[in-house]
Amino acid sequence: MELSENSARRRACRPLPPLVPSISLPSYFLTLTAIFSFLAFRHTTGLLTRKLPASFDGTLIPEDKPFSCQRLGPKFAIPLILSADAGGEADALVTANQYRQGVVVLMAPDYMMASGSQTSMLNMFTHLMEKLRDELLPIKWRGEVEVLVNRNRGGWVVTLINNEGVIKKDAQEEAFDDTKQAEVWLRLEKQAGGLKVKKVAEWVIDEKLEMTRTAEGTEVVIMVPPGDVRILEFSID
Repeated sequence: MELSENSARRRACRPLPPLVPSISLPSYFLTLTAIFSFLAFRHTTGLLTRKLPASFDGTLIPEDKPFSCQRLGPKFAIPLILSADAGGEADALVTANQYRQGVVVLMAPDYMMASGSQTSMLNMFTHLMEKLRDELLPIKWRGEVEVLVNRNRGGWVVTLINNEGVIKKDAQEEAFDDTKQAEVWLRLEKQAGGLKVKKVAEWVIDEKLEMTRTAEGTEVVIMVPPGDVRILEFSID
């Protein structure tokens, strides 16, 4: 469906004011509330088939798969991701704009997937989601585990799930590959109370973990066995 500039404004209910250039990128992600298609109007020149790097805040994001996208003509929006064409042209691939109390993000590539695929996401999508994660979650981590974050009255509860190393065969008990245990580093960020942590307790093995206090928050390291779970509570004063 092709949208004109006027129809885009009607769907927004009111004209969107120009953005102040000094607004920083993290402020968009901290107030992200919705994804709509009226942020930047589309030209009627058809689809662009691309296979090139994209530039995100000065960072090159290599794309090794071709993708199709609508050509955007942003009027008030700030481009978040631009194509890095060797020919010097730079199309807006992802844009952001303020809308009421939040921010609207528009993604031009079709479904953010490689052309002809229903499962292969573009690298720029992964990069964008990682940026959102880093801005919004109170925990940062490194390690090959699934992570769940929750809040309780005393602080933060983090669940770590290691899905690797489980061996299942018919009519046999499941076995585990001990080489697949995961070493996980975590930090509760200072803005989430990371400088006020009094202890970090592991609930499954009922153990108090050694913690390190830094200028950025409180850090711990823990091993998660294959096919197992560890639950950490960061208790805050």
